[in-house]
Amino acid sequence: MKKTIITNKRDVFISFFKFFVLIQLFTLLLEVILPASSIYNQGKERFLINTVFYFVVISVSLVVSSLKKKKFTHYKKSDLLTMKKLYFLLNISSILGFWGMLFILFDRVVLKKIDYSLGLRHARYQWINAVSPSIYSKILSVLGNVMVPMAFITVILLYLYWENINKKIRLKRLILSASAVFVFAAMNGSRSIIFIQVFLLLCTSFLRFVKGKKIVPISNKKKTDKKFFVFFILAISYVLTVFKSSSKLGKFDSRTLFEIFILDLGGKVKEVYYSFFTNFFSDDSIIYHFFSAVTYLIHSQWTSEGVLLLNKREGIVFSYSLMHFFYRMGVLSTEPQGYHFYGLFVSLPGSIFYDFGIVGMIFFGFIYGVILGTVIIKLERPKKSGGFDFAIIMFVLSSIFIAPFIAVHNFIYFDFVIIDMVLLECITRIFNRKSSWIYLESEFCENSRIGDEG
Repeated sequence: MKKTIITNKRDVFISFFKFFVLIQLFTLLLEVILPASSIYNQGKERFLINTVFYFVVISVSLVVSSLKKKKFTHYKKSDLLTMKKLYFLLNISSILGFWGMLFILFDRVVLKKIDYSLGLRHARYQWINAVSPSIYSKILSVLGNVMVPMAFITVILLYLYWENINKKIRLKRLILSASAVFVFAAMNGSRSIIFIQVFLLLCTSFLRFVKGKKIVPISNKKKTDKKFFVFFILAISYVLTVFKSSSKLGKFDSRTLFEIFILDLGGKVKEVYYSFFTNFFSDDSIIYHFFSAVTYLIHSQWTSEGVLLLNKREGIVFSYSLMHFFYRMGVLSTEPQGYHFYGLFVSLPGSIFYDFGIVGMIFFGFIYGVILGTVIIKLERPKKSGGFDFAIIMFVLSSIFIAPFIAVHNFIYFDFVIIDMVLLECITRIFNRKSSWIYLESEFCENSRIGDEG
């Protein structure tokens, strides 16, 4: 017998708390296994700041999610997602995402004449310094960047509903959308784009858990389906390839690149621990690229320690990327001032503390707690989990789960994914009725005691 879909706010909150604790422990584990540590030596102070912020967020979310005592036991069948609408979402998002990737590929290779044979990182700097040669280039670039995030949504929906989708359809859509994501990341020479997709799948794993499913999709034989493991292996391989490209560009071996990298990000090697690796691995071993990738992921913890030591703070962190984007788009007339750790990741608590101090951090903890509590309520009710709600849910879950690594809204492409969820819902409403994106009709009726509203 299948597990019952969770519709109780208490269970949703407990599930969230379990995921949250596991992510914190995972972050700690990465810091332990990495043969490098912060140069700032403010670990205790950082722990205190993080604890205060997360305590406020979780406490407030618990209170908010408990405000409405009424327990819902019946829903209209029309509130639930049909297979027809699910296939529509998958088809539209995967096709638009793939065409968006083709638009950008044509713009970069044919119009801007970027030479990718020199390596991904070299091509990235060509792209950053390139000027659109014509209005057609600008149009293709804009359309491509708006459309490509649709492919991220396809991967999310496939991960959420893998067992419910026809074998051939799900494989075709996975290949199409995953290709768009990886090619898009490669064209940008970007590591963060892949991290965004993985972060979003982490949030989707939580939704699967809330729905009573296994965290990782299973096959029809009730065994874990290995196709998404292949996706994750490709993601790791891609990130390592980008670091290898950086080594080639700088003419460094992988060990030298790692040592330079950690210094730039505010770290230092753990001498005794690090000597173990230098004695057993060659200077060009892939192990150092792996360490560079881990450093890239967790260095926000180091910069958050650095924030605590600053007497004077210039610029802003919390909303810098968004303001810089609006400046580039011509919405803002004044370029935002760069902050002390410009170019580096700062955790969500660290970025709020940098801009607003301890009082501001408690205030924002309250705000995040309120919206998290609202999300927990939404997850209890199919009627409150449509496309627009789904965008809010993914934004809030990502903001909290990814908080140890970065204020996730500072990933502009992440913001585009959220915006595309809204756009996709608008497109879908033209051809389909409003319904949940989280609760599938057949799945809900099979697994839940909740039936149609009388």
